Amino acid sequence: MAGDGRRPPPRRATFRSASATSGQCSSSSAGTRGATVICHLGTLKSGDAGRIHIKVTVRANNGTIRDTATVTSVTPDPRGTGNTATAATKIIK
Repeated sequence: MAGDGRRPPPRRATFRSASATSGQCSSSSAGTRGATVICHLGTLKSGDAGRIHIKVTVRANNGTIRDTATVTSVTPDPRGTGNTATAATKIIK
């Protein structure tokens, strides 16, 4: 199964870099606000996992930044769930 991940950085954040444990990532230049990051993980066997690391600079003094990532595949997913994850990060300065 080939896997892809696509997402923009959270609002109030500026893109810095992206990398994947397998495959490659592409996006706008570092320092871009609102850049969408696309990572092609290549072929993953059933039960395999890939990681995508995205670094951003946050422009906030406090509060919570929420971010959602979604993965897709050209191969049909028999479960259809577990393809989206959301994380909340509390900002304290």
